[in-house]
Amino acid sequence: MLAQTPNHEPWDADWAEVRLEFMGPDGQGAGAYEARAEAWGAVMMAHNSGAEPVSVKQYRVSCLVQVAEVPCPQ
Repeated sequence: MLAQTPNHEPWDADWAEVRLEFMGPDGQGAGAYEARAEAWGAVMMAHNSGAEPVSVKQYRVSCLVQVAEVPCPQ
């Protein structure tokens, strides 16, 4: 987590900026992306069977930038 909506609980943020780092399953090739996810609508969801449904935010990635890449050896 790089940043998120100030003055919100982490589980209820309106937006968040994150860094995603990855490595290939064999340890070859790695990189990183930075993304911004923003609240985009809501759905009704019951947290437990039989519970009353509540509105839960849904998110979309509004920006995705590759910030690092380590190519696989040939």
